[in-house]
Amino acid sequence: MIRFALASIASFTLFAAACDTPLEGDSALDPDTTDDTLTNPSDLGPDTSPPARLATLRDPSGNELPDGGETTPLVLDGIPPYSHGTVDLTFTNETSAPLTLRSVTLEPLAPTEDLEFALTLAGRTERLPVQTRDLLVPPGQGLAFGLHFMPLASGPRDVKVRFAHSAGADLVVTVHARGRDNATLSPVVTTDLERLLARDNTGHSNGLYLGGLAAGVDGSLYFSGNANEWGDAFNKNLVVGKVAANGALAWVYEWNEPYEQAQADVGNNGQTGGPADAIDVDALGNVFTTAYRVACDRTGGAPETAFVLGIEPDGHLRWARSLSNGGTSDDLDGPRQYLRGYVIDASLVDRVLVAGRVTESGGFLLTALSKADGATLWARDLTFGAGESRVGALAVDLTTGAAYVGGIQGAVPFMARIDGVDGKDGIMPSLAWAKSYRLGQTSVHGVHLDGQGLLTVFENRGLQTQFLAARIATSDGSIAWSKTWDPGNAGQNHNSMVVTRHGSTAVFGGRVGITPFDTQGGDGFLLGLEPKTGAYRWSAFHYGGKGAETMTHDHVVALASTPAGLWALHQQTPGANNGHHFWGRWYQGNDDTLAFPAGDGSGRLADAGLSALDVTGQTELALMTQLQNRDTLQSACAPGAWVDWTQRVTASDPVEAEANGFQCGTHGLIQRLSIDD
Repeated sequence: MIRFALASIASFTLFAAACDTPLEGDSALDPDTTDDTLTNPSDLGPDTSPPARLATLRDPSGNELPDGGETTPLVLDGIPPYSHGTVDLTFTNETSAPLTLRSVTLEPLAPTEDLEFALTLAGRTERLPVQTRDLLVPPGQGLAFGLHFMPLASGPRDVKVRFAHSAGADLVVTVHARGRDNATLSPVVTTDLERLLARDNTGHSNGLYLGGLAAGVDGSLYFSGNANEWGDAFNKNLVVGKVAANGALAWVYEWNEPYEQAQADVGNNGQTGGPADAIDVDALGNVFTTAYRVACDRTGGAPETAFVLGIEPDGHLRWARSLSNGGTSDDLDGPRQYLRGYVIDASLVDRVLVAGRVTESGGFLLTALSKADGATLWARDLTFGAGESRVGALAVDLTTGAAYVGGIQGAVPFMARIDGVDGKDGIMPSLAWAKSYRLGQTSVHGVHLDGQGLLTVFENRGLQTQFLAARIATSDGSIAWSKTWDPGNAGQNHNSMVVTRHGSTAVFGGRVGITPFDTQGGDGFLLGLEPKTGAYRWSAFHYGGKGAETMTHDHVVALASTPAGLWALHQQTPGANNGHHFWGRWYQGNDDTLAFPAGDGSGRLADAGLSALDVTGQTELALMTQLQNRDTLQSACAPGAWVDWTQRVTASDPVEAEANGFQCGTHGLIQRLSIDD
């Protein structure tokens, strides 16, 4: 917290409103004088003595503040968002009898928010509870209150402070303050509801790394990711939870085995708890999620197996399956291929589609499992070139029975269309087209079918990171348009991670780090584009501060569009000195880092120049004849347990959590947003 000296506050002197008291003995003919008596009723001259003061307002130096006037304390001028300043105001009883201070109230003046100002104990720089009603003030004495300021945006942030008392009219002073950092609250994106998702008050350990998000038909939200050192002392475990439409936590379960079970980040740096599409929910409310699993001690040669769960709407486990290739999931001997599940789609009536990676072939795993029991309906190995593969995108077109799968293979972004995944009329999956997109270390991180094609987000991580968005034609994989936001950025904090369609806007989410805001931890970011052309509509970043006490590494990792609003899932990691600041506000993207106002962010959008290379002839969709599908509950090495953590996970308002001193490590923040575009 930044502390400020109070001695430099600008002072003003103006007396309170004048009025005579009944003790003066003035006659009805001469009510305006203070020294006349009843023996001189003919004196009608003006009153020349100072009026009696019933009460005054004073600054910390003892100077009177004007009733109905204004003051601009220097210590509240130019404080950055989420830093703090306090100025003391003293209400003094100037009469010879006690009076009652009925109330002290704050009236923020637009665009100031209620949260920006609060009353606290005098002489304190933090916000503390303070009594402000029905206080007895002895004659000649005063009561001091601290006016605490925490700006949420640049420009004027003003408040009227009103003192209502028993001796006369209210005393009012307008306090002018200002926030800097060129931040303008977004006129498009506002937060209607937000909840901190974290294990109970455990400090900086025991993290919750979230990545997946899906919306249910009843407005509920389902999330998935990794619980670090919850049930295990040293390993990550898969975690799945449900949040009701009103933000209440319905349930949270962890799949616990002695070794690692987790969702993998598609990107190069392993920063998040898996892809946005690692979880899905069908029309009946059944939940399905995928991950990878190490069943036995890895030092003994245990393979990674793809891991898929079917879950009832109330959180009870329906089935758990472990997929391996060339050996059983618990076989420590013999040839086998390591498999990972990355993304899942549950939109088909009878089956879920799972896409992941096949380590030995360097290809993509694509398989269909029965919703009823997790049994394998078919499995394919999709390969192009050589090298490691990671899958970040899967979408099924219910009208055509085609699946679109994308990611990175052999260090190049790759996408393919597979027809016949729904199994209608006995048709088996076949390759329609395959494309690569030459951008270096870039991955197709997510896709969304919107009836006009595929909205696609590319994540480019490396020395020169970029926030990339595109539309791809479903017919052949060609690029309709491609855009990059802030192409001149050379840092690590521009990560594009998820895309959806909300109303008439294509919304892309991720993280940016732009000057003069949080370039170290990065800020959650949303970019709204016109779906057909990629034209700019709006951008917004979720700024929570940048100092040691407020900095947070913030990624928007998943989005879900619902009639109630756009849900955004953040993965956040507080900075080393940030004990319990988990929230922020959505600010308008800017063009200029120095001037204010700084523009709306449209000046940073540029054409990416992305093009597609047809690699259909070099791509193979092969039958996986040795795929093993085992019941994980019957694992010989380590039978899994579905552990209920609901009572030890919070879904609380993050502002209230900060006020209560709540602390946690890496955690999730889920928000329901209104988009006014």
